[in-house]
Order: sequence, then structure tokens, then C-alpha cells
Amino acid sequence: MPDDLVEGHGRGVDHDRIGGDRQRRRGPTRVLGVAFEQGRLRVLDVDLVLAQVDILGGPAHITNSFTTQKFHDANPKLMKAFVAAVDEASDLIAKSPKEAAEIYLKITKEKSTVEEMVAWFQRRGAIVQAGPVNSKAYADYMDRAGIIKRKAASWKDYFIPALHGRDGS
Repeated sequence: MPDDLVEGHGRGVDHDRIGGDRQRRRGPTRVLGVAFEQGRLRVLDVDLVLAQVDILGGPAHITNSFTTQKFHDANPKLMKAFVAAVDEASDLIAKSPKEAAEIYLKITKEKSTVEEMVAWFQRRGAIVQAGPVNSKAYADYMDRAGIIKRKAASWKDYFIPALHGRDGS
């Protein structure tokens, strides 16, 4: 993707074209998802001005795992194993971030260093748990924007029952 495009959901906005003279003098502007924030900032040698944590007023999950109700209901053992695996990975990241980073990099073959992954795990706003954090901010926005059919009363309206006994938002 060209450097002057905002990244996210496969769409881009040319900020140089819409940002006026001041923007062109300062260079391109980026809006990055938290998953890309660390690596892209390092590669581009730019400073972070505003982060997701600032916009949402605190940490929030932006990446979740998704399935259909039909698949969930048809595969209870698999769903239970998946949640247990997420819990196990979360515990490892919290207790031994270096070991978790080494395992992740070995499996994914990603070109980050162990130190970069540990920093990503420990960045401001990092969430290391299966239960949702501040997901309702996204659901409320999706309701206001007309993206979803009905407003969710609680995060439990859109997360699997296996997580309902946990702290979440």
C-alpha cells in the first residue's frame, strides 16, 4: 500500500490530497491499527501522536476470533479447546513474555525480533486475556453508524457463553 494512504479494512484515504498545504509540508499522516502500530512506526521512523488507547479512553480489544452461531453450536469440544488455548497463550504472555515471543516467532516466521514482540506484548494499552475489554465502544459505534441491526445491551450479546462468567466490557 502506498505510504500516503491510511491503512485499515482494505481502504485508504489520500491525506496528502485532502490535507492542504500544511499537511503536504509535514508529510503523510497514518492511522494504524494497533497490530501494525509498533512495526510500522519503527520502519517509517515516525512518532506516534494519537493511539487507540487515547481515542477510546482506555485499552480495548480490536482483534477477536469470530465464528458463526451454527459452527459454535455444532462444535462444543472444539470451542472449549479454543478458549482454553487462548487462555494458555494469554497466561504465557503475562508470565513469560520472552518465551511467548520466541514461540510465536518460531511458529509464524515473522521477521520481528523477540525484543520487539516483548515490547508489543507490554505496550501501553496491551490486553492479554480472552475476555473482551471495551468492546462495547465498537458495538455502540456500529449501532450509531447503522452497521448492526440492533443495539447490543451488553458485550455478552455478541460473545460466546463460555466467556460470560469473566470480567468483560
